[in-house]
Amino acid sequence: MSDLREKLGIEDNAVDKEIDMSDVIEKEVEFDFNKYIESDTKTKPVTKAEQEKSADIKKAKPVDLSKISIMDRSPIDKEKDLKEVLYGRMSAVQIVAAQSGYMAKVIPLVHKDQISLIYSNLSAYEYKKTIFKVIYDKVVMFSVGSMTFEEWLKNTSVSDIETFYYGIYRATFPDGTYTFTCPDCGEYSIFKINPNNLLKTTDKKKMKELVTAVSKNAINKEAMETYSLINKTEGFELADSNIIMELRTPSLWDLLEIYRNVPETVIDRDEDSVTMMLYIKRFLIPYKTADGEINYTEQTDSQEVLRIIDNLSIDDSTRLKNSLYERENENRISYSVKNLTCPKCKKEIKDIPVSIEDILFTQIFETE
Repeated sequence: MSDLREKLGIEDNAVDKEIDMSDVIEKEVEFDFNKYIESDTKTKPVTKAEQEKSADIKKAKPVDLSKISIMDRSPIDKEKDLKEVLYGRMSAVQIVAAQSGYMAKVIPLVHKDQISLIYSNLSAYEYKKTIFKVIYDKVVMFSVGSMTFEEWLKNTSVSDIETFYYGIYRATFPDGTYTFTCPDCGEYSIFKINPNNLLKTTDKKKMKELVTAVSKNAINKEAMETYSLINKTEGFELADSNIIMELRTPSLWDLLEIYRNVPETVIDRDEDSVTMMLYIKRFLIPYKTADGEINYTEQTDSQEVLRIIDNLSIDDSTRLKNSLYERENENRISYSVKNLTCPKCKKEIKDIPVSIEDILFTQIFETE
């Protein structure tokens, strides 16, 4: 990151220092599960007039410099003034990391974050780590107390990063849009993204209870461990091979380890198997002892785990995928655009699963 900023001629200064909640003046946006889950609100298209207004907003306003009064202020006052204009209109958005067992507050991305995310010529591992560092730097409060970057990586599930993207998207682009191509008529349309229409879960009642409990009780690391799925594993036997797999809920740290240890060519070529490997803590390989008892050896090496996955029988592979799917979606909040109608052919679509990461990064690149 520092090498990139140096290459682009960006210097660290006072406003690059860690932002304190006292700098964020505007009222925070609370996370209301009941409000944001399974709403019946219609997703509305963006009108031509709204598109033109949005384009005008992005233009800097001309100023007559001859009418500007420049005053002499102390360095302390100037720093206070600068923080006021830069951070004074920011809103801290609450999010609940349901699989990880804590609540957090995030603030909007700024220009230096955009540069870090766009102008990068890093390896897949370093780039993914850079993305996570940008996200971590937007967190102004953890309900369980402060966490270092490394602690955050180890305590945050892979699926929960989408919720961080969601909070940062809401903070950065409160009037965000979703581009949709109708599968029936091919019409290209832009719709307003309504935060009341995005959240989705497999078990609404269970998730409501969990989010309420985490929001109320996850006030320290011990409480976080109670609600977190990280470090809680399950064992399953694959019927054909009799191999036992121990499944985990992977953390961001686990994901980075995959990127660090597995060649990019392998990840690009065998993405499904690499994803399965991420959720497998270890394989237990059976063997018979001399007296006929069944014992096991364990295999945790990433390359060997990947080789086992690739060579499972079709049925065992299906069993692994089904178990993994259940594990991945336990206590998971996913996202979809709901109740959308094509402006041209009037086709109604009830639910379109979306990646908030894709939507966020599309918006970042489009506004660069």
